[in-house]
Amino acid sequence: MYLEARSPSCFSPTYVLKLDGKPKAYFHGRWFSEGMNIKGNQRNHFRFEKESVLGSHFTLRDHKQNTILAQADRAGWLTSAWDLHLSIGSCQLVSQGVFNSGFYITRQGRKVGTVEIIGMCEGGWIVRADDELIYEDLLFVGLIFHTILNRRRRRRNRSN
Repeated sequence: MYLEARSPSCFSPTYVLKLDGKPKAYFHGRWFSEGMNIKGNQRNHFRFEKESVLGSHFTLRDHKQNTILAQADRAGWLTSAWDLHLSIGSCQLVSQGVFNSGFYITRQGRKVGTVEIIGMCEGGWIVRADDELIYEDLLFVGLIFHTILNRRRRRRNRSN
């Protein structure tokens, strides 16, 4: 199973989400916030929220019932890893290495998926995973990765 996010152009803040190649939802990036609203094709609406001004604790919430579906936080100060709480339990998002921008999704030391950049300039991504992870897990991992990419981009722009 895979979920991809693609923007129609390099300058568009809108991303179309496709699950196994079929359109599933879309989201818009926000200018002043790391949160996002995800609008689904079948009344599935989610909110990706940063829970505090300081820190990196994020949640994915069902829009109607306001229930938390997934959570993440940085694994520590001097690491690029993220601790995830998904439908299958505790997982971690771990960098694929210094020369690779992608991440592995691991559970109990075993790789259960990957997330990587796709496209040249639009900031798209693809999450690939085995059948343990459900759509909401893939969505959440992709949005965390989207946040990581945006933070890297902002740091690069500040240093220029």
